[in-house]
Amino acid sequence: MHPAIRNLLIVALAAFVVACNPMEQLGDADAAVAKFHEQMDKGQFDAIWEGAHEDFRKASPKAPATKFLADVHTRMGKMKSTEREGFNLNTNNGVTTVKVTHKTEFENGPATETFDYIRKDDRLELWNYNINWGLAGPPEPGAGE
Repeated sequence: MHPAIRNLLIVALAAFVVACNPMEQLGDADAAVAKFHEQMDKGQFDAIWEGAHEDFRKASPKAPATKFLADVHTRMGKMKSTEREGFNLNTNNGVTTVKVTHKTEFENGPATETFDYIRKDDRLELWNYNINWGLAGPPEPGAGE
């Protein structure tokens, strides 16, 4: 085998191994979720939308997306604690996706949050966010007044 081709294969294999390192991806996902919660608690909904993956921004224009995030924060209150329940890593055609599920306790009750991220360069970008507070869930803000 030609040395240049061998070296190229070694570099490509090393890049693949780094991209698929589940412990690194898990650490990055935990940091991304912590940043999301910090931004939510500070009311930085615009920053969440602006830092999200382009697919997220295309799927939901800024105004409705930030209103949704603000409504979630109003209804659930600040995050009190969160614990990772599940983690899934997938690399397909050079695109790495990370899905992480958290059980989160908010001021107004518990919820299950699912975060989908896409790796872009050296960071994870939010691709999708889902929150499920169960059938009853906390009351709507202002309900019963």
